[in-house]
Amino acid sequence: MKNLIRRRKQNPKSKPLPPSKRLRLEAQRVLKERVQDIADKKGIKLRFCNLKECENHIHTLDSPCANIRMEIGWPPGVPFVHPHDLPNKAKLGFLEAYEPGVSPPDIQHMDNMQSSCEGLLRIDL
Repeated sequence: MKNLIRRRKQNPKSKPLPPSKRLRLEAQRVLKERVQDIADKKGIKLRFCNLKECENHIHTLDSPCANIRMEIGWPPGVPFVHPHDLPNKAKLGFLEAYEPGVSPPDIQHMDNMQSSCEGLLRIDL
């Protein structure tokens, strides 16, 4: 049974992951590699907020997560929740903050296509 599972994972014809899943996996990798290292070096224990609660208090100075966010360099405007729970646009902001210029190729490709299409759809009067 285990051999069948291994073969399936190594099959080059397997279907590629959708962009949203790649984005989620990339955000989780960055959290483990970058953010956790920063927090460990500074002796901070990461305790993430609930998404709805954090959206309500993210812009206040006395929010429960404000000190942690400032110390680890959490990107402004991105709720202090686990990257798995962030909306896709916030995940992109999170990724760009900790790995500037690096995002999953499919996401970059989609953004490039969208911006080129916007240029084609512009009508000058």
